[in-house]
Amino acid sequence: MISSSYHLPSVISLTSLIHVNVCRGNMKKGYTELYNMNRDLINGYKIRCGNHQELLAALKQVNLIVQRAGRLRGTVYSQFSSLSLKLLYQQNS
Repeated sequence: MISSSYHLPSVISLTSLIHVNVCRGNMKKGYTELYNMNRDLINGYKIRCGNHQELLAALKQVNLIVQRAGRLRGTVYSQFSSLSLKLLYQQNS
């Protein structure tokens, strides 16, 4: 699974930093910082989007398993549930 401990600086401090650079006449540095921050925001969005897609795929698989298990009856259901619990205990230990 894609994950990130990505943390962006606050928008207020970033805008004030860019504003100070632009007011001091250093337009190129201000726009470079703005470009870099925009790139970081887009990369963060791509990470979140990838995580969301993986979560949706996993939830679809879980939903199918639950639907199929709901259709089982009698001894087949008890065998399925006991095997599922054993598998969960093995994976968690």
